[in-house]
Amino acid sequence: MDIAYIAQGRIHLKRGDAAPKIIESQFGQNVRQRSIDLEKRNAWKTQGTGSQFMRGGMFGARANPEDMRIVVNGLTRRGDDFIYSLETSDIGGIFRLSNDGVNEQRLLHTADYRVREVISDEKGERLACVFDHRGYSTIAVMRADGSEPSEATEGDSSDMAPSWVQGASDRVLFQSAGIGRNAAGMAIARGPFAIHELDLGASEVKTILED
Repeated sequence: MDIAYIAQGRIHLKRGDAAPKIIESQFGQNVRQRSIDLEKRNAWKTQGTGSQFMRGGMFGARANPEDMRIVVNGLTRRGDDFIYSLETSDIGGIFRLSNDGVNEQRLLHTADYRVREVISDEKGERLACVFDHRGYSTIAVMRADGSEPSEATEGDSSDMAPSWVQGASDRVLFQSAGIGRNAAGMAIARGPFAIHELDLGASEVKTILED
């Protein structure tokens, strides 16, 4: 049996008795390489006269693109393939990975928010995940090919950890906590988490467990 798991933000694929193999996302590597190429093209700005203004000066310190954060934060199986969510400092999305870990297909990518914790339903027809909007997060659902994404929850809360209800194709469990903000609208606290069940067909949410 082939097993895929996440460790230190990367996919590890173990096939039979062989040692686990680290799978690098081609999309993530391409994003990093584009950043490196851009840095090289702009290298003149940090060299020669006036370089003090570009390095830690009026424009602040610049991050090394080779150290770009590339993190796989969700992994699920769909048929013989794997589906995973990935984020970088600039962009993120959802991708399909062939069973042998060779072929990668981009299903969804965006710079507007970060996509996390993707999970497939039992039939492999729909995906649920988290859309993190940097201040609050929602549960989103889409078709298995990444099309028709829609946010199924709303409100000033942290909605996380979606999981399809076994035997149901239209119900998702997730955990949620309200966000407390100050007068300026800055998040300063988060309430206790509760477990909710989302009925996609009826567009209803009910509480399963809270304390």
